[in-house]
Amino acid sequence: MMNQLTLPVLAAALVFLGTSSRVYGAAGDGTNAADFAVLCTLDRLASASVEETYPKVDTTPLALSEIRAIVAATTTAANITEVPEDNNTNEEEARQKACPTSASNAAECVVHWNKWRVVKKAAATSQNKKYPPLDAAQRTNPAAAGYIKALHDLESAATMEQSTAENKATTAADPAKTSAKTQLTNAKYGAGLTEFKEGTGNTPGPGKGSSREGACKSPNAGSSIVHDLICLCVADNTATGSVCGVTANQCSGAGLEACTGANKKAAYGQLWQACQASTQAKLSPTTIHAALAAFSSRLKQDPAADPASNAAVYLRTSQTQACGGTTSKLCVDYTAGFKDSKGRKDIYWYGQMEAAAAALETLNKEQTAVRQTMNKLEQLAAQAKQLYTFVQLAPTTTGQITDKPKHDTNTRCDTHKANSTCTADNNCKWDSTTATTGDFCKSKQTGTETPSPAAGTGEGAAKEGAAASTGCAQHFTDQKECEKMNEGKEKPVCAWKKGGENDKDKDEFRCRNGSFLLNKQFALSVVSAAFVALLF
Repeated sequence: MMNQLTLPVLAAALVFLGTSSRVYGAAGDGTNAADFAVLCTLDRLASASVEETYPKVDTTPLALSEIRAIVAATTTAANITEVPEDNNTNEEEARQKACPTSASNAAECVVHWNKWRVVKKAAATSQNKKYPPLDAAQRTNPAAAGYIKALHDLESAATMEQSTAENKATTAADPAKTSAKTQLTNAKYGAGLTEFKEGTGNTPGPGKGSSREGACKSPNAGSSIVHDLICLCVADNTATGSVCGVTANQCSGAGLEACTGANKKAAYGQLWQACQASTQAKLSPTTIHAALAAFSSRLKQDPAADPASNAAVYLRTSQTQACGGTTSKLCVDYTAGFKDSKGRKDIYWYGQMEAAAAALETLNKEQTAVRQTMNKLEQLAAQAKQLYTFVQLAPTTTGQITDKPKHDTNTRCDTHKANSTCTADNNCKWDSTTATTGDFCKSKQTGTETPSPAAGTGEGAAKEGAAASTGCAQHFTDQKECEKMNEGKEKPVCAWKKGGENDKDKDEFRCRNGSFLLNKQFALSVVSAAFVALLF
């Protein structure tokens, strides 16, 4: 398994050797190339852009907007239908009228009004009328009531899903806010650094050390990937040539400790240029772990060395159990990182790379959750489209159908406080012979309305001028007796309802044959079954 993990790194080393062969010739040239390739791969990963590899998930509410457009096109809710849609409306005045500041729920009302104002205005100004507003008959069709309610419930659920997606996308799923960004730059340049800055005295940074041996062992070795690359590859007056197969001899005039920060930075620039010529693995937890495993596979151990003072664990080849350096023996001493049970995690940049891998794994998980939520919203939008079609195609009859309880009509009649407005409502009657105002407006309806028979059947109607004596017709104007006709019956035989086109008193509630009621109830049950099938 380890050999498989290191194959890409070794292949990269061959690339370095091939592209740098023109500088070979001196003893030791290219001897550290494979180890350089391992650190180079880690350096490239530490330099990768998290935002480019894990771009922010798009949470534009396209699906939610579509669902809301459908609700606006089908609803009977006054707090939506009364929100204006035209461009010329004075929004401030309209909003204030709908949501007076004196109202207890004024703030909530404003949010609601603003939401539906955006939806309706967008629908009205759109060139593509995907969901034309349905007419009043379609919206108030009792057969469509279940679908319209389902649309409202669906919009509420979609609103919650959209909010969840947006919140997560700007927090745990936001690549700009993951700790991996800081951990990667820490691994590359050193703790708290975001660019090359030479370490001197008590200041951390690449190239810090009183000598090459001091620079390339604890506490400096492992402080950053850049620092370790300098130890492994940058020549000085004790080690000449292109040890890593790359010309980086800006410090060859003296010992590494005497090399200026500018020269060390320039030397690293040469190494980085060579790194960029290699094939770059995509930043991910998997590639980080693979690169760390490849690094571990390149470490060497000297059983004879005393870990307390010698180089017992190191990268490349030690010189007399130290990383002091000769032409062919530049190395990095990691012994201090293996003195306790933590092992490689005590190598600072190694621990930071592992932490970055864990953070990226979390980021990927959170982004996946956001994408799944957005996909769910697309599915809800698809259901909303089907419900819109169901509302459009819901069956209607020639007579009036309502499945609302009688208190709905009573409540509506109770709003009329004047005889003139009460009698203008066909469902209401004025229950006073003297008063012209007051609480005298009552519903004509004393039971649940039912659909009338097909036009021209004449069911339940007594012939004008003839006495009704049999069946439902004998109780033509008596609702109580009409309803008693159904007592003890397995199925209703009479219904208090309006008549068909050719029936007597067709616009008035009378006792009529109830067989059509059964047919309509059956039809509605079929529609309800279709609705249940859609939802589940």
